[in-house]
Amino acid sequence: MSDEEFDRESRLVDLSIDTGNERLDSFFRSNFHTDTGMWVHKHPEKSKLAELWVSYFRKEASHAPTHRSR
Repeated sequence: MSDEEFDRESRLVDLSIDTGNERLDSFFRSNFHTDTGMWVHKHPEKSKLAELWVSYFRKEASHAPTHRSR
């Protein structure tokens, strides 16, 4: 994910919405800032975050155009 993509997606986060997960709601309200990815290093569920990351890029890779040499 490029910095531009990360910044664009970060600006879509609405911290006023309760997700029902009090632990993560509290974490994001205290640690999430749109101008830095440092919150990732403090994330309380890093293993789940890693799973989402891998899943995202696997999905992106499956939709990426293939380049064939002639």
